[in-house]
Amino acid sequence: MPTKATEQQLLSLAVTAQSNDYSKESADVVIDNSHDAKSAADWVLSFSPSNHCFFISLNGRTRLRTASPQIACSYYSTRPAR
Repeated sequence: MPTKATEQQLLSLAVTAQSNDYSKESADVVIDNSHDAKSAADWVLSFSPSNHCFFISLNGRTRLRTASPQIACSYYSTRPAR
């Protein structure tokens, strides 16, 4: 069974994604995703190279957009455990 990534692990991945030199046309970079079987919720933490922002979406709808990897990872890590 997969385990939930810690906030520190997510932050490390997020900073790496943000520091890579992607072209403006690059697709969003998925940093982590999870599925909660009880509620059928699909959470995604991604980075968009085109606007240099992190997005957290729930079932395909954006719940948070921020340029700060710390804020994105903190918010994402508070989601329910898998």
